[in-house]
Amino acid sequence: MHTQFYGLSREPFAINPDPDFWYRSHSHQEVLSSIITGIEERKGILLVTGETGTGKTILLRQVLQALDPRVKAVLISRPPETFEELLKEVLRGLGLPPGEPDKSSMLSRLHEYLYRGSSGDEILLMAVDEAHEMSGEVLEELRVLCNPDPRRPGPGAVQLIFAGRPEFEEKLRSRELRQVIQRVSLRCRLEPLTESEIREYVEHRLKTAGGSGTGIFAPDAVDLICRHSRGIPLNVNALAYMAICGGYALSRKQIGPDVVEKVSPVLGGRKPQRWKEATGSVKALAGLNGDSPLITKVTYALLAYSFLALFIVFWLNLLF
Repeated sequence: MHTQFYGLSREPFAINPDPDFWYRSHSHQEVLSSIITGIEERKGILLVTGETGTGKTILLRQVLQALDPRVKAVLISRPPETFEELLKEVLRGLGLPPGEPDKSSMLSRLHEYLYRGSSGDEILLMAVDEAHEMSGEVLEELRVLCNPDPRRPGPGAVQLIFAGRPEFEEKLRSRELRQVIQRVSLRCRLEPLTESEIREYVEHRLKTAGGSGTGIFAPDAVDLICRHSRGIPLNVNALAYMAICGGYALSRKQIGPDVVEKVSPVLGGRKPQRWKEATGSVKALAGLNGDSPLITKVTYALLAYSFLALFIVFWLNLLF
């Protein structure tokens, strides 16, 4: 409904990662280039850190799309609790039969695959998202797996990309994991968007969704999005989505700063009790056009889906 109202063909500010909407900020482009170079030069273990919502997941997907065909990549979206579970996921990603589920058998099948591929100079790349969740035991096992194969000279046939929150690097610096951090040859940090990049990001997503990219948000409304989002793309999406739904409920062809200000409390905290403020924002938003029962009813109905989407954002922040 709101997409048609604003002349859009699809939702421009969905919170799920979508490669079609990927925006290459200076930081994203720099990290992408560094990671691809690190893979090509077989640097071993590569590390990407960034706050929740800065775009680590979509960056990993962009990396996988840009790889040389000789690189066989497996994306591990959520790290398993045990090394055996991880091996099973890797074998499945390579199209290999799982066979016996014990560690020794699965490692044997994986090493056989790697040895066969070594004749064609192939590389196995494991891209691990949410790597900060991994246990020390699994991290140490992965380090051993990345060791060079003694049956052939040169770098190892297994490379790793770890993507996680900034505290993951501190975790790797612990005494128990010092051998892992010693193997990390490249460290990259995804930075929040600058104010000018936020403006470009909003315009880019609107254009990708079929709009003109300008006119839907008043310039001073974008000013508030810059201020409240703190440069985190996920926050920009959540705030812009709420504002668009609110603008549609109020029949505003252009979304002003008053609408953005009224929905901004949903980004104000990480605890579920902030939903009380969010509910207050809906009432305040409805009040912008007076106390019309129709406006209030439409506003509540349209923003119900927004709250469902933002519930995911809150729990991501709460858990990670």
